[in-house]
Amino acid sequence: MDEDHAPAVLIIYEDGTLLGEFALTQKQVSLGRDSFCTITVPSPQIAKHQLIIARVEQSFVLSDAAGKDTTFVNGK
Repeated sequence: MDEDHAPAVLIIYEDGTLLGEFALTQKQVSLGRDSFCTITVPSPQIAKHQLIIARVEQSFVLSDAAGKDTTFVNGK
């Protein structure tokens, strides 16, 4: 991460309720209900291993790890 910039922040909402805000400081993070995930979200609407977020240069790539096309970004 570039030390001159603040880290990107992942903000998760479920049905209008804020579930959490997480700084993306690592090159890759996993998100899901499982305690082995980098970011754990205790919600029945989240798969055990929902997604992976990877930093690629100055951007992020999101991969749906649940395999069911269940990950939405900005409602899409």
